[in-house]
Amino acid sequence: MQRMTVRRAGGVFLAETAAPSAAMDRLANLEDTIESLEQELQIILDQLEALRQSEKTRTVTYRQLLANKLSTQDLLDRLTRSL
Repeated sequence: MQRMTVRRAGGVFLAETAAPSAAMDRLANLEDTIESLEQELQIILDQLEALRQSEKTRTVTYRQLLANKLSTQDLLDRLTRSL
């Protein structure tokens, strides 16, 4: 990945080779990705709750959704921690 910012004493600055519009596009893509992951996580949580209500917590589907939840949460945590 080519960095668009540089960290220096006093803050973070746009790299000399980066265009402001390209940096804004990259930030917008990151925000879109985070929103998409949040929506995906909510869908997974809803599906898990439905399976819990049906007492199907020992099914393969439930376990796969649980694994998806953990990986999606981890990715979201990593992305939002950096903002």
